[in-house]
Amino acid sequence: FEIMPKPQEWTEARNPNWPDWPMILRTSSSHGEGCERDWNILTKSFVGKDGKVTKASFCRIEWVTPKEGGRPEMREIPGSEFTLDVDLVLLAMGFVHTDHYPIVEKMGLKTDARGNIEVESYATSEKGVFAAGDSHSGASLVVRAINHGRLAAAEIDQWLSK
Repeated sequence: FEIMPKPQEWTEARNPNWPDWPMILRTSSSHGEGCERDWNILTKSFVGKDGKVTKASFCRIEWVTPKEGGRPEMREIPGSEFTLDVDLVLLAMGFVHTDHYPIVEKMGLKTDARGNIEVESYATSEKGVFAAGDSHSGASLVVRAINHGRLAAAEIDQWLSK
């Protein structure tokens, strides 16, 4: 199940270039081994017994762009709920938002509209607290996080030197 809409199927003879590439349906050999894919599905809950998952609840969703524009919003389709007996769940989440846990809130760190920690030169709104990588830029590539870590380390070194 995929929470996002089904990407377009590419029928051109050439491979698509950026920015089209991420929006193309790709089917690997693993998909061809018997799985059925479905899109616009929200996982609502898991039920288990003795530490083992036994059932999962889902519903269908639609993505609606607000009239004022901006990012599409997910809306559940009423009456589309369903459950399945399951014994194994694999989460392949890709580029999802970083979960900051309660520490960001407890420390009173300012966040932007997307929930990322706001920084200036990697310094957060709390004196002596710095943030780098996915925590302030959102989920991205590991090489970007490494670069942010190095840049943040230089800023922290400069701050400690004062």
